[in-house]
Amino acid sequence: MKHLETVFSILRQQQLYLKASKCTFGATVIEYLGHFISAEGVSTDPAKIKAVTDWPTPTNQKQLRSFLGLTNYYRRFIKALTSAPVLALPDFEKTFVIETDASNTGIGAVLMQDNHPICYISRALGPRHQSLSVYEKELMAVKISTPFQHMWLSKLMGFTFEIQYKQGKENYAADALFRVTGSQLLQTTLSQAHQGFYDSIQLLWKTDPQLLKIISDLSANPSSHHAYTYTNDELRRKEKLVIGNDQTVKLQILEWLHDSAVGGHSGRDATLHRVKSLFFWPKMNTEVQNYVRNCDVCQRNKYDLAAKPGLLQPLPVPEGVWQSISMDFIEGLPPSSGKHCIWWLLIY
Repeated sequence: MKHLETVFSILRQQQLYLKASKCTFGATVIEYLGHFISAEGVSTDPAKIKAVTDWPTPTNQKQLRSFLGLTNYYRRFIKALTSAPVLALPDFEKTFVIETDASNTGIGAVLMQDNHPICYISRALGPRHQSLSVYEKELMAVKISTPFQHMWLSKLMGFTFEIQYKQGKENYAADALFRVTGSQLLQTTLSQAHQGFYDSIQLLWKTDPQLLKIISDLSANPSSHHAYTYTNDELRRKEKLVIGNDQTVKLQILEWLHDSAVGGHSGRDATLHRVKSLFFWPKMNTEVQNYVRNCDVCQRNKYDLAAKPGLLQPLPVPEGVWQSISMDFIEGLPPSSGKHCIWWLLIY
């Protein structure tokens, strides 16, 4: 309490303000980046544990590796989580591909087979290595230079592998939580936005007349609507969830992917890309653009990127009538009788 009193006193003196919704006082547990910090130590989010317990039973090697990749991380938080030896191992007859990546502060590599990730590795770079070029940093991801790599060198020599360059848009490795199929994980992910958010989307599939017709057509003939699918009671268009004509649900999506920590009040293009990666509804581009343009926080805190107009340059004074004719449009006005601009003509 003494520390809080001191902090509040300094804030008051400097005329600084805190946002109440982002503050927690007198709490015994703090949530941070999907983990809970308390006096007992660090624990994981119960929603992530539920995703592990509700994970569908793996039926092939890819699903098994996805499950083990997730549980191997969370086993440090769950003492009772153990795994028995499994026989679904990679096919060593096939070629391995190593994808590398490098940034200013770290390097990483992914071992791939048949376009599926098998294992990951990442290391932070010290000050001496941060000044290297990108090519040198990526080379460090596969260079045999540490005792840890020496230990695995004898095993790697028995495999047939090659190192291939991947463009940035192709060089990605899916997070373990997003490699599970079905609706269980989707509900867990969307529940982070608003309570009952996924239920609201499901309700639109049952009440929106246009979506009901699409679902009815797809149930009778799966190829009746191009790019649309209806499986596991989910309506999708090109793998994106279809959102009905409900402004409340759309507003929740935009608030989640723009206003929250997930969106970070990013710009129009970044917000639109984030929304498009998960959802679809008609006129999405226009609605996202209007929402970002009218965001009060962005207007107050972001500086204007438009070029300065400079000084006005007066036109020469005409010596007679009809020697100077100019015209312009005033746009962006509220619609009136179907019109939203004014054309004016100036004659000297």
